[in-house]
This record gives sequence, structure tokens and C-alpha cells, in this order.
Amino acid sequence: MFSPSAIIGQLTQYLPELTNMFNQQAAVSAVVSGNSPQLLTITLANHGFSTGAWVVLTNSLVNNPIIGVSQHFAADGVTNILRFQTQAPHDLICNNNLFPPDADPVTMIGFADPGLDSTLTTIDVSDRYHFDVVYPTMPTLTGSETLQLPISTGLNGPWQITVIDINTFSITLNNAMYIQPGNVPQLNVNWGFNISGTPDWKTAMSLYTPQSPPKNNWIFVIMGDCRAGKDPNILSDAKQTNTSVTEQRIKMINTFSLTVLLPTNQSFSGAEAEELCWNEILFNLIQVMSGVNFPTTLNSDYITTLISHGIVAYNTAYYAHNFEFEYVYEVANIDTWSDNFQESIALRQINMSLLAPLDTGSTINLDTGV
Repeated sequence: MFSPSAIIGQLTQYLPELTNMFNQQAAVSAVVSGNSPQLLTITLANHGFSTGAWVVLTNSLVNNPIIGVSQHFAADGVTNILRFQTQAPHDLICNNNLFPPDADPVTMIGFADPGLDSTLTTIDVSDRYHFDVVYPTMPTLTGSETLQLPISTGLNGPWQITVIDINTFSITLNNAMYIQPGNVPQLNVNWGFNISGTPDWKTAMSLYTPQSPPKNNWIFVIMGDCRAGKDPNILSDAKQTNTSVTEQRIKMINTFSLTVLLPTNQSFSGAEAEELCWNEILFNLIQVMSGVNFPTTLNSDYITTLISHGIVAYNTAYYAHNFEFEYVYEVANIDTWSDNFQESIALRQINMSLLAPLDTGSTINLDTGV
């Protein structure tokens, strides 16, 4: 649903993929074990977490051993193609001639040939265990060759943890694709997010300034007022003139702001903070927050749009920059009272007689059960 908590959830899940300016982040060692569901065990010295806490995993890579290779030629009879087989399902895109841009880059390690011990581009993915690349020579496998892939739906994202000891915690990988058991070659853990919801700028400033001097970057989510779009066919000041027989489709126009505060107590003029907001932070927020669809109602296919940004305040302690987004959703008949709370009584039985009694005429008895 579209709400401050949904916006904060979007930021905490995806912003650490691009920057750790607003949270703590650590590269960790981790091991995947078990079958269904699998278990991820993470080592992070003196982590300080409690069971039930949430962390966000980002930048993951998983190993998938390469257990076979064969050689064939392309249709031209000249281009040499290698077809590799993996031990576990690889989750590469099944490329075909209709969509050649969908080819995946693949990173392989453990090859004696430096040309294969690198990142190449697939030219075909016939199934979940095979992929093809163009390469001139046939390698001899030694058992150390491995495909390394990011698995965005398997590890990346928010997870609830179970603490094992002061240096170790685990995550049960519910609803995740199967991952080859063993060491995880790359994984970041994110926590301690400086992202908060607040009613207005005044409150945000009062929460931030007690840090003396301010030491941390922060994002405050501030909701703007929602208003209904005006029907252009109405020749009055009314927004809508719906009746009980009108198909209702009202666009609700929402705005929300992401106010970024950066400490400047170590800066001569605050120019470094301003530069960050006009470049790196701006494009990070566009990637994470522009184009998002919140499932507010059954009828809305609209997405968020960045509509403005600029300075809010600056002093020797901090620089504040505001990024304003717009999000529209529709209210239709299915969302309204008339489709959800019509009062009625069940009609269970009809007794009818067309033979006139002595002097009362025909009778119809509607048994409504009342």
C-alpha cells in the first residue's frame, strides 16, 4: 500500500544496492546449507543483533560448479561455441533469436585459461542447466571451475535473523530459489538505516539537530497532502459530479518528499554536500524511487515521478535538500461504498397464486426471512 512505511521499505531494500551513505554496511562471509528451506549462516564479528531483527542483504553472488562442457559450431560452420553444464539451476535468461539483447553476462572462475576465467556473454541458454558462449578453444575441466551469478530473488532483500552467538546469525531462506550449498563468495549485510518518517520539515529538523554537531547522513520521508484530480468535463468548481449511475474513476494525486540532511561541520562552505545532492544522491534516488508502482487499489497502474528538487536549508552544521515525488492512484466503483456496503435482504422464497380466492384476488408472498 502507498504509505510512509511503504516508501521507507522501498528505500531500505534497494538504496543499499547503490550506496551505504544512509546505513551501516559490512561485507561478510556466509554459507548456504540444507535443502528446503535452505539456511544461510552469516559471520559478522560482534554484530550486536537480537533474534527477530531485520537486516537487508545486497550485492550477493553465489557459486554454481561447472560439471561439463561440450563443443559445437554455429550455423556458419566457423564460429566455435562452448556449451557449459552447471550442477544446480543457474537462473540465466533463456535467450533466443527474438530477444538477443536479453543475453546475460556470465562470470566464470577457476579456469586455467584466462580467457575463460573472466566475464563473457551468453549467446544461448537452452535450459536451466546449460549456457553457450563463443570461445575458440575447448577447455579441460579440473573440477575447480565455477559459474558466479547474482541471485536477486534468492538472497538480496530484507530478512529476519536468528542469532546463534555474538559473531554468527542465520536466515531461513523461505520462498527463495534453490542455491548450491557451500560458501557464498560475495554478500553485504546492511542495518542501522538513517531513514525515518516525519510529518513535516520542522519536526525533521528538530530530530536531526540534537546531534551536536550532526554527524550522520539522514533521509526524512515527508508526505504531502493528497488531492483529487478535477474532471475537465465539469463546468463548475466541483472536482467530480458523480451520481449513483456514474462510472467512478477519480485520480488521487499524492506528493511525498525525501528530505536529505548531510552534516557540513567539517566543510568550509557546504559545497561538497550540495554536489552530492545534485549528482550522486539525485540519481540514486531516481533509480530507487522513480517509476515505483504501489499496489494501492485494484485499478492503479501509475508509477512515481520525480517532479522537483532543491535546497531546503544550509548552515554550518548541515545541508538539507528536498526531492519531491508525485504518485497518482485511481478510486473506481470497486473501491467505493456502493460496491462494498449495499444493504440488502436475501430473497429465499416466492409463493404465488393466480387463482383468485373469494374476493381477495391473486396473492404474492415474498418470504424475506425478516
